Amino acid sequence: MPHRERHDSGGGPWMSQTHSVIEDELADALPSTVAAQLFDLGLACNTASLAYRQALLTEERAGQALDAIREDDPAVMFRRFAATEQADAALDTAEQLLSTYAVLAATYAEYATTVLAAAAAGKLQDVEPVTLVATSALLTDPDSALPVVQLPPGTAGDGLTERLQQLRRRVTVAASNARASGVTACYDGRSAATARPDGGIELSEDVPDGLHAYAALLLESLGLLVAAPRA
Repeated sequence: MPHRERHDSGGGPWMSQTHSVIEDELADALPSTVAAQLFDLGLACNTASLAYRQALLTEERAGQALDAIREDDPAVMFRRFAATEQADAALDTAEQLLSTYAVLAATYAEYATTVLAAAAAGKLQDVEPVTLVATSALLTDPDSALPVVQLPPGTAGDGLTERLQQLRRRVTVAASNARASGVTACYDGRSAATARPDGGIELSEDVPDGLHAYAALLLESLGLLVAAPRA
């Protein structure tokens, strides 16, 4: 019985992609709701990333168990069937958790962009509470979802502007690849990933990983901006 193509774990599914969350000093300088939501999103993204990596590890182990069973041996026909089902279920779980991670990372990146822009304009009190966004909308038009925030002169030290540009470029490339693959809607959460047809193009961790890293660097930029002396 044929089985579906599994993910390539690359450096290993245990290679976690987590980032620092908002620090107390920055949180104290922000409106309480803004700080709370940034903290919540940062932790949620870290948790989602770890859950996805754990699912990848389970998928890899299930695949190894399947590979160890000879396909042409009738004596292990039922064991191979069981192993195939388990490997496919593990793959489904990994892709669903990747999509959950993508929704959280997209929300985090959009909200961090909004807060940074408000801070740059001196309008932090105007920031509205955020709800989960549709990753597919961001992937369809990343320039609208994640507008470039111009930081005041002297704020961005140690190559921060260049790092922001690099990570934003990483996001736009991942978005372009998702659009080319026709799977943008599958990044809108677990149910959306479940609805992906069998045999379709695999979802890419570049989407949530890139968005998460970009959001974390926006948060770092926010800390520098808030700490900078005002003219």
